[in-house]
Amino acid sequence: MFCICLFLIITEPNRPTNLDFIRIAKDLLRVRWEEVDGNHAGYRVCYDPLGEVPSPIDNGLQREISLNGLRTGTEYTVTVMSYVGNGNLVLSDPYTRLQETCKYILKMCNMYFNLAESVRSRAHLL
Repeated sequence: MFCICLFLIITEPNRPTNLDFIRIAKDLLRVRWEEVDGNHAGYRVCYDPLGEVPSPIDNGLQREISLNGLRTGTEYTVTVMSYVGNGNLVLSDPYTRLQETCKYILKMCNMYFNLAESVRSRAHLL
């Protein structure tokens, strides 16, 4: 009688690199990172305001994501990890950065519209 045992060894994937915030708005952060070298099945993104429970997102093989519905003027922790496996995921080391959403976008927009109305009013007077 023979017994054949197979062992599947899954190695931890490499961690993503060069995490950049390519758009920062009052309620949005758009994030991009470089593709991982080697074996990986996708990326997991976690984000949260400092001190709160992270919201994990499975981003598949996409290397860019928009985090919408964020709080204005709030600092967020954004973490990206690559993973391998289907049911039992093996995650890479995390790549984490902090970024604050814009505080002043509404004031700047209002200033712009007030200036535009002022110029428009003066144009009608001439």
